[in-house]
Amino acid sequence: ADAGVSFALARNVAHESEVQAVLDRAVAAGGRITTPPSVPPWGGLRGYFADPDGVAWEVAWNPRMIVDDRGRVAFTATK
Repeated sequence: ADAGVSFALARNVAHESEVQAVLDRAVAAGGRITTPPSVPPWGGLRGYFADPDGVAWEVAWNPRMIVDDRGRVAFTATK
């Protein structure tokens, strides 16, 4: 039964251009875009897709976030 809980898994990317690239790869693999890329109130860029099993994913780029070569995420200091 649906408990009214919704969530999305997230894929953080290191560069703004990667948001659309990941969404395009998701569609090529059988997913569907549910929300095209847009700028959230805090900046950056994000878009959403559903994978072939219907699981929701967010693809996000944040200009204050660093994603290293191993996929680890760190935030830069803000003023």
